[in-house]
Amino acid sequence: MRNTPPRVIPRRQALRKLAVAAGTAAALPLTALLGNSRSFAAEVSGKASKTAVRYQDHPDGASFCANCANFIPGPTGDSPGTCLVVAGAISPKGWCLAYAAG
Repeated sequence: MRNTPPRVIPRRQALRKLAVAAGTAAALPLTALLGNSRSFAAEVSGKASKTAVRYQDHPDGASFCANCANFIPGPTGDSPGTCLVVAGAISPKGWCLAYAAG
C-alpha cells in the first residue's frame, strides 16, 4: 500500500465551484415560477393570471368582458382582446372576478 498525500483543491477552483453552487441555490425559487410559463408571464407583466381571477370564456348573466371597463377590444367585435388587469387573450364574451361595469 502506498501512502498518498491528500488532494488539495486550488483556491480558484474552489471559489469557482462555490460560485456555481451559490448561483444554483439562488435560482431554485425561480423554478416554481418557470414551471408555469403563463404564471411567470403574468408576474412579469404585473397582470393577474386567468386562474387567479377565475376567468371563464362565457358570460356571467349580463356581465361579460365586452362591457367591462378593463377590456380592450380586438380588431373585430368577435375577436379576442386584452385586459388591463388579466394577462393573455380575452374573449369579449368572457367574464372574471375583475369585472367592472363600464
